[in-house]
Amino acid sequence: MLGFELRVRNFTPEGPTLNDEPTFPVAGWEISTVPAYEALIIRLSFLSHPLQRVEEADPGRRYILTTKQATELRGMLDRAIQKLQSAAAPPAGVPKN
Repeated sequence: MLGFELRVRNFTPEGPTLNDEPTFPVAGWEISTVPAYEALIIRLSFLSHPLQRVEEADPGRRYILTTKQATELRGMLDRAIQKLQSAAAPPAGVPKN
């Protein structure tokens, strides 16, 4: 998992960092629908320290998104993935998954 590798190499006493900004690798997610509100609820579980096992991941907070927000997020994720997949080579020291 790319995030785990970055987390291990960049862990500081203050927490994991990437470009001096704290990062927490996503260990899993839950998505459910709320038809009455035309919305989705998403929860991203994450690893908060280098020795933490995936089974012990912090469950994170629950976030509610409207259908419009979820559609915009999907588009942004698609564009970011396309950008990564079209990159010729990763920067030095960054593993390519």
